[in-house]
Amino acid sequence: MGVVAKQSVFNTILLYAGVVIGYLNVTIFFPRVIGAEGYGLTRVIISIVFISQHFAMLGTPSMVMRYFPRFKDKGGGGLFTYGFLVLGLGFMIVLAGLLFLKEPIIELKRENSPLLESYYFLAIPMLLAMALYSYFTNICRVFLQTVLPIFTYEFMFKVATALLLGLSWYFGWTLHTFLLSWASLYALNFMTLAIYLLWKKKLRFEWDIRINKAFVKESMDFSLFSMMAGASNSIISNIDILMVGLLLVSDSLEMAGIYAIMVYLGNAALMPTRGLSTIASPLAADYAEQKDKEKTAKLYERTSRNQMIAVGFLSIGVFVNLPNLLDFMQIEYNLGMPVFVFIGLARLVQSSSGINGLIINYSEFYRYTTYFIAGLAVVSIALNFLLIPIYALTGAALASFVSITGFELLKWIFVWRKLDLQPFHRKHIVVLALGIVLLAIGYFLPRLDNIWLDLLYRSSIVSLIGAVFILNFDISSDFRVLLIRGLRILRIRR
Repeated sequence: MGVVAKQSVFNTILLYAGVVIGYLNVTIFFPRVIGAEGYGLTRVIISIVFISQHFAMLGTPSMVMRYFPRFKDKGGGGLFTYGFLVLGLGFMIVLAGLLFLKEPIIELKRENSPLLESYYFLAIPMLLAMALYSYFTNICRVFLQTVLPIFTYEFMFKVATALLLGLSWYFGWTLHTFLLSWASLYALNFMTLAIYLLWKKKLRFEWDIRINKAFVKESMDFSLFSMMAGASNSIISNIDILMVGLLLVSDSLEMAGIYAIMVYLGNAALMPTRGLSTIASPLAADYAEQKDKEKTAKLYERTSRNQMIAVGFLSIGVFVNLPNLLDFMQIEYNLGMPVFVFIGLARLVQSSSGINGLIINYSEFYRYTTYFIAGLAVVSIALNFLLIPIYALTGAALASFVSITGFELLKWIFVWRKLDLQPFHRKHIVVLALGIVLLAIGYFLPRLDNIWLDLLYRSSIVSLIGAVFILNFDISSDFRVLLIRGLRILRIRR
């Protein structure tokens, strides 16, 4: 896993640099510059974009990943052109849908949150920008160039957002001026990737005679199922924030902003899986094309265990420090803690399942992913409708936990039964036991009056014990090697 480990390390570093900047944006800059209601509005708009995005792309990013090995001999130019045309068609269809649904969506919040009516239109250019970014990202991935897409969206974009917030504060911009400028930033992402791909001569628009009627039928069948899978998954991931903003009667946009902050903290622990999956995805596609079950099995097991370690330890780090973080963000403990617990557990389940979704997508059973998550999307929406009016933010978090856990359980059972692959090993039990020990130690440490000193000493002790576990227990050779290299750089170990 040399190429996986190397690029995933770079990706993870960029992701967490972005997390730090994003955390400052979310907890300090956004609320102080545009207010809690303004921030909640941006989260609702983004949720609309993320849910619509997969329909607009018509599964083209997955199609590029799936069929590139077949067109690799000519650089994939014909495939990229074909995918671009399909994406254009999908965007026009979704644009019509967004315009048709505008009034029903706005009508829900016209009296309590008139801001949504004024800025609903921003979802359209943002949708186009995000669809193009996702498409160009997967073109980068098929060439195993995964660092730039991560740098662009997770680091550069967040730095640009922080600068924009600073300019807005310094010059006293109105909310209207800020929102227009903020929406335009999304164009930076896809334009950066497009310029890079053109410069490297990886993005060529030409036609390939292999793009014939038979291939169009085969690829569209795959793409449409991939679209439904991606869209349903996006619904599960984003519907909670959108429905909090739409269903709560009082302070709905402000509550959506608070909920989005807690989801952000939960997602921060999930970042290593993104760094790993960006490079694991083309490898999984390659192994599927070669029908190499042994390599697929090894990749499945190692990604599952490594993700369980990374996400588990990071979730523990956030949880034991959550009282300090909530105090700093001025969020009520009883409001924020249960949301993070359910979101954190959902992310741990999601990461521990490894790459089962990729394995299904690149197999002959790819249609089943769509069936599973389309059903679960319906369940997720129903649970949110049921639980949010009763339990507010906690209800939304609980609905997400149940939906995501059910989805991952179905995928795990399916891959096990149909493909005779399963990622879990006795080492997973050791990881789980060590995680429980770390959680108990971090939680029961005496608390200091100064929140910053408490955060520093609590994090240091938990990190030190976690490092000792990794060095002395044979739970992950990848993390052990990475830790030893880090210690050598610090001249702590030879």
